[in-house]
Amino acid sequence: MKQRRATIILSLLALHIVIAVTFIFDPSLLPPSRLERFYRVYLLPGPFFTESRIVDSQSLYLSWKVKDKWQPPINPTRENSNLYRARVNPAHLYRSRLEHTLYQIWQEPHALLEKERVKEIEQLRQYLSETYVPKEADSLRIVVIKSRAQNFGIKKDSIQVIFPR
Repeated sequence: MKQRRATIILSLLALHIVIAVTFIFDPSLLPPSRLERFYRVYLLPGPFFTESRIVDSQSLYLSWKVKDKWQPPINPTRENSNLYRARVNPAHLYRSRLEHTLYQIWQEPHALLEKERVKEIEQLRQYLSETYVPKEADSLRIVVIKSRAQNFGIKKDSIQVIFPR
């Protein structure tokens, strides 16, 4: 029984390595699907340096107001990454990746105006509010800074949204 279990585990590990190497060296071989996206976000080791990750980056900063005073902003994704490095707890790494996925809505500022995106924005607001913001806060501010590094220069753009609580 133990040998069979070990064989299954080694087979799954070998399959994981083959899929990971495929994603790293030629991601176009695997068709886009929910499974592919899940694998890329949560199971693939990395991130590896691709041109889009080097050229474009974004940071989300969150702050809240308590008794008419805004608290210093935090960057939840960076904090979770730092916690992962300090404690080597994979939960922090997975939370960081989840949050980065949730932040994708902010990639295109005009997408925030689309009616079908209202639900996604509300889900993000609710997640951030429940996860990071204390109960006594009366407002929530999200600032997204997008950076593009090209031709030996950096271009920055930002968007700020304030939600009542």
